[in-house]
Amino acid sequence: MTTLRPFVFENLPRELRDKIYHELLVADNWFCGDDEGLCMPFVEDPPSGCNPAILATSKKIHDEAALVFYGKNRFYHEIYGISPQPFLGSHWRPDKCLPKKYINLINHLSVCINFKGSDTDFLGDVPAFEIVRSNVKQVADNLADNHHIAIFKLSFINSYFNVGMARQWPNSFRGNWAMGEQVLAPLAALRGVTKVVLEDHAQVSKYAQVLKRLMMLSPA
Repeated sequence: MTTLRPFVFENLPRELRDKIYHELLVADNWFCGDDEGLCMPFVEDPPSGCNPAILATSKKIHDEAALVFYGKNRFYHEIYGISPQPFLGSHWRPDKCLPKKYINLINHLSVCINFKGSDTDFLGDVPAFEIVRSNVKQVADNLADNHHIAIFKLSFINSYFNVGMARQWPNSFRGNWAMGEQVLAPLAALRGVTKVVLEDHAQVSKYAQVLKRLMMLSPA
């Protein structure tokens, strides 16, 4: 009589396990930090193509699979001037903030800076500017130890880097280019980015072009 032995996933060669992780965990769409904390793997409705349950199997499998989940997926983080924001986490659930050990595994990141202060404030104001600057600094601080980002995309919404806006509202902070440089300045500390992509109004900012060169320098 043949005795059937249980299948032990960990006995598979690491190369095969990594292929399985890739099939289960790499989503078709971007992972976004929002009110539901969608950058965390344990979510009720993950992006299409992602089945994160395997991350809860065991510590060994979790640690292996996390390298694929965070290293191969694309992450999107939008910054507002409304309130402090946890990086790649939930606005309303501080416990959903993405831990630093996972942030250091990320290879593909898109950051969109939205200068709108509120739903009715389309011109922006100084408090909104300060909040945006603080949130950008939080992004830079969290990425300080990540020196292997392959692609970093930077874009603006409602931006005072838009020349037309600077002309239309010269007395508002959105018409002040120097203040715009202050918003982006914390990103100058990032190093080791392989490719920096400037989108939308970011392309017209000379300071963003300087940041692009700085961020692609090798880490000290």
